[in-house]
Parts: sequence; structure tokens; C-alpha cells
Amino acid sequence: MSDSTDTGYQAFRRSGQTGKTRSVSQPGTADQARAAVIAKRQKLQRGSSDTFEVRKPRR
Repeated sequence: MSDSTDTGYQAFRRSGQTGKTRSVSQPGTADQARAAVIAKRQKLQRGSSDTFEVRKPRR
């Protein structure tokens, strides 16, 4: 159930080398977080093992 008014979603990038996860966007709607992921993914070098996810940080 994706409601575009539902906020608190954040985009995260997990490094393939260190396994560290860091946030790459401010909390916002699912659509905003998804857009941030797409923008970051386009900037990645080829062969990068980093992965992205969009989720709600647990409060």
C-alpha cells in the first residue's frame, strides 16, 4: 500500500566493500526516496557492488 502522502521513508546505500549502510536522502515520501536512489545509482561507477534500499527507519 503505497500512499504518496506517507512520509518517513529514507533511501540508504550499503557499501559492498565495508557493508556499512548510510542514508543518502532526507526522510520523505516513498516517491522522493525512490527518486534519490535512482539519481545515486546513475552516478555509480560500473562494477560497483553497492546496493540501495528504501525503507522506513524504525523509530
